[in-house]
Amino acid sequence: MMRALVYHGRNDIRLDQVSGPEIGPGEAKVRITNASICATDIEEWKYGPTYITSVPTVMGHEVSGRVVEVGDGSSGLSVGDRVMVDNVIVCGTCYWCISGSQATCPNMEVAGLGREGGLRSS
Repeated sequence: MMRALVYHGRNDIRLDQVSGPEIGPGEAKVRITNASICATDIEEWKYGPTYITSVPTVMGHEVSGRVVEVGDGSSGLSVGDRVMVDNVIVCGTCYWCISGSQATCPNMEVAGLGREGGLRSS
């Protein structure tokens, strides 16, 4: 279990106990060492949910840290590497991704908004 900043709804963000993230093929687990709260996080807290697609969710889409585990099929990463997390997750297989227009991927998710984020610690 670990502590995480969890969005439960407008004006309702709590420091909760959550289970650790599981990694899949091609993914890595990162121990967060630095995080920031941006205007989008504040807007979600104050006026949302606007971009958050499921509640409750762990917030945090601007994080960096060290790789602590690497999933099968991951390339270019090793345990101990310092990384900045790419918070936009695209499918890589649709027409838009293949043509180089990942920003229009219909399957896009953003960590901390549409997918669990990084504001968590062990």
